[in-house]
Amino acid sequence: MNYVLDLDDTLYPEISWRMSAFKFLADYFNIPELYFFLIKNQNKPTCFIDMIDRYTIKTSVTDLIRLMKTHDPTISLPKESKIFLEKHKKDNLFLVTNGCAKMQVAKIKALDIAHYFKSIQVCDWYGKSYWKPAPFVYNVLVDHFDLKKEDTIVIGDNPKSDFLIPQLYGWKCYRLLQGNFKDLHLNYPYDCKNKVTSILSI
Repeated sequence: MNYVLDLDDTLYPEISWRMSAFKFLADYFNIPELYFFLIKNQNKPTCFIDMIDRYTIKTSVTDLIRLMKTHDPTISLPKESKIFLEKHKKDNLFLVTNGCAKMQVAKIKALDIAHYFKSIQVCDWYGKSYWKPAPFVYNVLVDHFDLKKEDTIVIGDNPKSDFLIPQLYGWKCYRLLQGNFKDLHLNYPYDCKNKVTSILSI
């Protein structure tokens, strides 16, 4: 069986990466209070501008985002994901993930999961225009690994990106109702009919 997996909010909670990034910024600027400020204000569009003004930090929003994206995160693989990967390690596992390439590679390294996968596709390796739901990385998998619709299952969390092309291929899709997009409702073929709250239900 082939399993095509998303990364953020599928195999681990993306919020844990965000908390790691906030802690890194607090340590980088040697302002412990900064960590709690960022947690409290993270959903405000002006969060980073407010942070710079409040703590009189000589930096820019662009530099703050760069620091977050390039830090080595302190994140861990949840127990359920570990059980799933171990259970299916004799199957063909594929990882397909959006996001800044350096950031995603650092996450994969921190989670220590690369050895489970037959192929890892960080869409940003090819350029931002190749991010999901663009079909390119799925075409790469089909061309190189001959994925058949009756033998391929896709697991993701974001209906804006994870299921459109796989469902056009006829692959069976499962949406994990967790993370940033758990309450987002879209119509088929963006969303999928199989919805679960645990990866171990698949």
